[in-house]
Amino acid sequence: MAVATQDRLGLYLASQQHDASPMAMVLALQIALFDAATGELSCEKDLAVCDATSGAITLDLPGADVYVGKIYAVKETSSANSVTVRGLGGVGTIDGGSTYTVPAGKSAMFVATAVSEAGVVTWAVVGDSTPAAAVSHKTVLFTRVNLKGGDAEVYSYQNLSGQPETVAAIGSVITGALATGDATITATIDATPVTGGVVTITEDGSAAGDADSALPSADNVIPPGGVLELTVGGTNDAAEFADVSVELTY
Repeated sequence: MAVATQDRLGLYLASQQHDASPMAMVLALQIALFDAATGELSCEKDLAVCDATSGAITLDLPGADVYVGKIYAVKETSSANSVTVRGLGGVGTIDGGSTYTVPAGKSAMFVATAVSEAGVVTWAVVGDSTPAAAVSHKTVLFTRVNLKGGDAEVYSYQNLSGQPETVAAIGSVITGALATGDATITATIDATPVTGGVVTITEDGSAAGDADSALPSADNVIPPGGVLELTVGGTNDAAEFADVSVELTY
């Protein structure tokens, strides 16, 4: 069900105040109320107030008659279920996606940035009351990591935090020049290789203080109780070491 509020002149019309006529119809925020599973926000409305107590709501934004540049806001009031916002009939994009979710009790604002000749609306999100998830960081430091590949040293860290931890970066700083070949430091989590988790320290031109790093991109989450292992490899045979830092987020 949708309930209309006080009407105002269509935004496509010009108006001029005269005598003692109130301007409320021009200035009032135009609100539509929704409490059914689906609804459609008209182009003249400003705010969709959605009561999703009975279940999640799918709300269509205005179609080809939309006012480009006008802000349309969506608020979920029940704190029980979410609102899935989409272009009219599921056609069009919102920040490049097909839908946008307004969580229970939250709100978001949308603006049409373009309408194609076929009437397809491109939407952008210009405000969202949902706070970004807080990210905490910590660094695990392995000192004096032996870089002689022939020794095949393994260094381990167990996640005892009780929550998943993500390996965001691995860095190394060496104590001196390598010889014969490169050194590698390979990360695994519970015996699964971390994608992008190999630090390669090049022998050619190496010197004390050289820094290298790797930025893992997948298979890089250490579950509670899981073990991260760093295994030294390569053909370096110089008796040099590295301080290795692992940046974790959670």
